Amino acid sequence: MLIQYSVKNYKSIKDEIIINFTAMQKNVEADKLLSDELGSSVYRCVGLVGPNASGKSNIINSLFFALKFINSTIERKEKSKINIEMFMLDKDSREDGSSFEFIFCENNIKYVYGFTIDTERVLEEYLLAYYSKKATTLFERDVNNTPEYNFRGNDVKVQNEIAQKTNSNRLYLPVAAEWGYEKIKTPYKWFEKMFRQYGDMNISQVIADVVKDSSQKDMLLEALSKADFNIKVIDLPDSLDPDEFLDKKGKEELNALLKKPITSLDFKMNYYYEMTNMDNYEDRKKYLEMITKEISDLDDMIDQDYYIQQLEKKSGFSKETILKLVNSKTSTKIKQTNDYIPYQKSVRLIDKYARAERDLLYYMMNDKNVAIMYEAKAGFMFNDTYRIIASYIVDYYRQEVVLEVADLISSIEDENLVKNIVEISQLELPKLEDTKAIDDYIEIIKENTVKVKIEELKKALKDTFDPKQKAQILKEIIALKDKE
Repeated sequence: MLIQYSVKNYKSIKDEIIINFTAMQKNVEADKLLSDELGSSVYRCVGLVGPNASGKSNIINSLFFALKFINSTIERKEKSKINIEMFMLDKDSREDGSSFEFIFCENNIKYVYGFTIDTERVLEEYLLAYYSKKATTLFERDVNNTPEYNFRGNDVKVQNEIAQKTNSNRLYLPVAAEWGYEKIKTPYKWFEKMFRQYGDMNISQVIADVVKDSSQKDMLLEALSKADFNIKVIDLPDSLDPDEFLDKKGKEELNALLKKPITSLDFKMNYYYEMTNMDNYEDRKKYLEMITKEISDLDDMIDQDYYIQQLEKKSGFSKETILKLVNSKTSTKIKQTNDYIPYQKSVRLIDKYARAERDLLYYMMNDKNVAIMYEAKAGFMFNDTYRIIASYIVDYYRQEVVLEVADLISSIEDENLVKNIVEISQLELPKLEDTKAIDDYIEIIKENTVKVKIEELKKALKDTFDPKQKAQILKEIIALKDKE
């Protein structure tokens, strides 16, 4: 039973994120909980809620990665690299490793297992078992200590022998279980069970399984059509999923394909064409009617003309017939006005922290280098709206050199975000002569972030009962106060 999972310094995740399944509220319906003989109760299911590009997927991916790394460690070759991606926008994070920790119950014993790795080796690893109310450390491993392993008097001779058989890029836990060390078999079996349940549950595999089934594929395409805001499709040959293609063809060929995406309409035209018997008139007619409906939904006349030409070649029907169908379907849609409706800017008082974030966004929109500075030196804004806008700007610059506001907002459906972006872009701020003003903005943001973070940690300290967590929170508060 998983009680808590935490991850730090993994992909877009810089600071530690903790997912706690423990049921804190009273009077929770019994069918929503799992309980054990130790009296612990956890939620059967928890949800991750947050805006787009806030890192929800990377939290899930980190769990899958950790489970896979634990269960595949025996197969690792001695000098093979570890395919781990740390948070790259901070120098200290790039030099530190990624950390993962699991707190779980198995056979009525609570365990705490964690490890830290970089691309070369395991930097830290530990396992604690609660055979009683007090934790027993079964082993500790830290490359900065001499000796690297500490077994705290637990079968030291046996464990030392196993440690000598553990390569630097392998975890000790699965190696010890493989060599039959009894005290570690139980927690390792828990990870084996977790891996069987969840280790292969990744988005790529789910989609790969879906598209092999025609009916499910149709449902997926329909959902994409309804949710589509400039969705692009990568067509991988031989029905390979991205991981398989990467293994067989290499990173360069995958990157080349990623630079040549096709639109969802291109994909649907090709897919349904392959699924349709073009020698049968009724089937061909159904294909025509389905694709003309998709074309009629396009707002750009040039795009419409392009796809009409493509449909003429594929379907065998004349361009005139296709045009009539497209126009008939377009005329039935509710007429929408494209007239610009100006909005009145609201006059509002704004504190220095919000002003710094707003002004920084203006300069980020006007200069990619400012966005890079923000990513490297701050990477966070306290205002929720501004933080989301910043993430959109940073993502935009990953593909482009100059930001076009109209292009940026074209893929954003949230009216409030669009309104704020337009309003910020119309500010008349002075031209920058150097980077000093940007550094000042970032320092103001950091100052506010530290202040808010301390308040959050103080609140967490009151709500936390675990002595280990309390000590960690106090340590973080002291460190933050030193920065003030």
